[in-house]
Amino acid sequence: MDLIKQYKDKIASRYIPIASDAIGMKTIESEYYYCSIKHDGYFGVLVITNGLSQLYNKSGKLLACPSITSSSIGLKNAILAGEICVFKDNKSTSHAEVARAIANPEKQDLRFGVFDILEIDGNAP
Repeated sequence: MDLIKQYKDKIASRYIPIASDAIGMKTIESEYYYCSIKHDGYFGVLVITNGLSQLYNKSGKLLACPSITSSSIGLKNAILAGEICVFKDNKSTSHAEVARAIANPEKQDLRFGVFDILEIDGNAP
């Protein structure tokens, strides 16, 4: 999917990790900032079309993760960027665990944390 590559190259590549006490030192002064918690996972894109979902990795490869795709049944048409994470004891694990979990998703607590809306009902927000 070209949209995934474009997003990674033009938008996600500009994201920077920053501690809350360093916002004024590492960023330009602004009235507000958009922030999200960074879990150690894999970048992914969830495409919802007519209530059916498909999950893609950063290369545009389709991933079989029913726990993620089935949870978005009934949502509107959307393309969402986020992080694919694995949780154990209600805490996110390392990104190394994600690859193993995707290979055997039925036995893992895979989650998708949305951090951006690329498209909703065919329109960019």
